[in-house]
Amino acid sequence: MVKGFGRMTLNFKYPFSVVGTTAGASIQCGDDPVYVWEHGLERYSKPWELAPDMVAELEGIEVIGGVDAFGRRVPIKRIVPVISGNDIGENISINEHMAPALRDGPNDPSYPFRDRLACINFGKALLMGGGANTTSIKMGPSDTLNFKIEFPTVAHGGDAVINSDLEIKAHIAFAKGEDQMLNALRSSPVAEVAAAAANNQIRQYEVLGDLEISDVIAPQVIDRSVPATMDWWSSLNMGLNADDPQIKRIITYTKNNQPTTPNQEMEMVRDGQYVQVPFQNFRWTATEKKFYRFTHVGVIPHGNMFQVKFDNGNSRYPMIFNCEPNDNPFVMPQQSLVADIRRGGPTELPRAYTLMKGIGSVKVTDNGVSIPAWAAGVRGFEIALWGYEYTLQ
Repeated sequence: MVKGFGRMTLNFKYPFSVVGTTAGASIQCGDDPVYVWEHGLERYSKPWELAPDMVAELEGIEVIGGVDAFGRRVPIKRIVPVISGNDIGENISINEHMAPALRDGPNDPSYPFRDRLACINFGKALLMGGGANTTSIKMGPSDTLNFKIEFPTVAHGGDAVINSDLEIKAHIAFAKGEDQMLNALRSSPVAEVAAAAANNQIRQYEVLGDLEISDVIAPQVIDRSVPATMDWWSSLNMGLNADDPQIKRIITYTKNNQPTTPNQEMEMVRDGQYVQVPFQNFRWTATEKKFYRFTHVGVIPHGNMFQVKFDNGNSRYPMIFNCEPNDNPFVMPQQSLVADIRRGGPTELPRAYTLMKGIGSVKVTDNGVSIPAWAAGVRGFEIALWGYEYTLQ
C-alpha cells in the first residue's frame, strides 16, 4: 500500500510474443489479460488507479523494446500517456527513434531523476522540488494512468505483425494525503512554491524574458495560484483539467508522406498530405496569447536530404541547417539498430526556435534528387522536436 510521499516505478508490460498485434493497431493495458502493469507484488490487467486521497505526477518514461529478429527497433507510430481514459494530447507523440532506452538504465541523482540515456523526461515533479512551471503530467485523486501504443500501417512503413515484447517503465512522484502533499510543497527548494504552500496555495510562476524574434519581446509572465487542495491538483500544468495560463510539453515528430520535388522546399504540413497523420503537422500559428519554444531537435536524414529550415514569419533570418547523412547536426536519441551506441538525449539547438505573434513551420529541401515517401520497405526522412507550448490568459 502506498504511504507518505516519494517516487515509485510502474512497469506496463506488453508481451507481444505471447499475444501479438498487427500493423495499424492501437493497444492499451487491459485490452488483453496479458497486457498488465506491475509494482512489487501488485499485478493488474487494467489501468493503474490513484487512491481517493492521492495525487501523483508522471515525470517520465522508459521504453524498453521492442526489437525484431534483425536487431532493429519495431516501428511505433505513437506512445502516449492516457489519464482517466483521456489521451494526454498529440503534443506528446513518441516513436521508437525518440526513445533512448533499450534496457534498464542506471540511476542518476542529477536533474530530473534518471540518466537521459535511459528516460524520456517530461519534467521534474512539483512534489520532488521541481519549479512551479514543471511540465510533469499531473494526476489527481482517483485518476487512472494507462499507455496507448499505436503502430503504423504497412503503407507507412510499419511491420505487418508485431511479436516482440515491449515494456514502458513509468516514473511516478506521489503524495498520499493532503497533509503529505502540503509538506512536500512547503519543503520545496523553489522559493515561490514554498512561500505559496505556506499560505495554502499552489503557485505556477515563470517569467519568459527576452524572447528574441525580429526584435526583443517584452517579458512574458505566467503566474497562477490555486488553493492547495487535492481537488485543484489536476488543474495545474499538464493536468487533465488544466486551466490557463499554462505550459504544455511538446515531444513529437514528423515523417514525409510525399516525395519531395527536386530543389524545392517541402513544408511539413497536413495540407496536401505531406505528412503521414495529423499530429505530424509542423506548422504553428502563434498569437499574443499562445507561443511556442522548441529547444531540441532530432533528425534521421535521407541520403538525398540537403537542408532543414525552421521558418519564422516574423524574421528575415530563418534558422537553416545543412542536414546530410554524413553531416547531421541533430542526432536522434536512438538510432534504429540495437548495436548503436545509445545517445544521451536529443540535440540542443544553438538557439531556441521561438514563435510569437506569427506563423512558423519546418521545411526540407533535397539535394536535387527527390526524397521518397515512407512506405513498406522504403524510408524517407524524419524530424523530431522537443519544446513547450505556452498559453496566457
